[in-house]
Amino acid sequence: MTVKSLKFGLLCLALTAGCATAASDGVPSDNKVTVAVASNFLSTMKQLVDTYQQDTGRTVRLSGGSTGKHYAQILHGAPFDLFFAADDLRPKLLEDKHVGVKGTRFTYAVGSLVIWSPEISKISGSVVTKLDKEALKVLLASQRVKTLAMANPKLAPYGRAAQEVVANLLPEGFISSSGSKIKVIRGENISQTFQFLMSGTADLGFIAHSQVLDPKVVEAKSEHFKMISDHYRLIPIELYQPIKQQAIQLNDNESTRLFVNFIRGSVATDIIEKNGYRVVGAADAG
Repeated sequence: MTVKSLKFGLLCLALTAGCATAASDGVPSDNKVTVAVASNFLSTMKQLVDTYQQDTGRTVRLSGGSTGKHYAQILHGAPFDLFFAADDLRPKLLEDKHVGVKGTRFTYAVGSLVIWSPEISKISGSVVTKLDKEALKVLLASQRVKTLAMANPKLAPYGRAAQEVVANLLPEGFISSSGSKIKVIRGENISQTFQFLMSGTADLGFIAHSQVLDPKVVEAKSEHFKMISDHYRLIPIELYQPIKQQAIQLNDNESTRLFVNFIRGSVATDIIEKNGYRVVGAADAG
């Protein structure tokens, strides 16, 4: 492995690490909150946790990963206090199964899907301009597109949204305008899908809007990261079901409630919106 590729690999790892903020030794257990958080929201959650810990002195531990895997872990007794999913299905299922605390489920963010490709600048204008339906269809079927990356729709809600977009625009499947089959690479979660694009493994991909707004991406000097932030477009929201991301308490202790109150407050809302999400009314649980 070359020094250059090693450095690039470390950058990828820094962006997609599964565990973020760990509690230090000696912190009372009733002063800690352990949170399972969807991969797409991990960077935003780190910012939220930094602010919360500085303001309160309390400790939050994060475990990032796919919503499907977290859901399975929780059903098998994983010791999380809170679950921040990338959809609204799994939190509801946990509530229905009496694993989650009844009445604590709420929508903390609504995500947006974007598409990335070096070909986008030839089809559309400025960086944050939406592609219209026809331009997006042309992009997906471009002869230059050999490999497409998306998250696994069975595990990741952003993968399911990407699948809906493709089904809407390419009803006959992943076939380019030349008639050749487009190779599809499915990441276990949206973070792995992002890695496929950064490494050049795929030349077109569906990722979360929040990922291209990640401060590490925006501020990075690497050409790989510049390409990510300079070659994306928002996908029209009518092409996929809203990605309503919900959270649910798995324990009803004071530390958990305090952190939830912070997440639902104005300071957290500002951080969430700056990271490319919409925030719905505080009372929305469905």
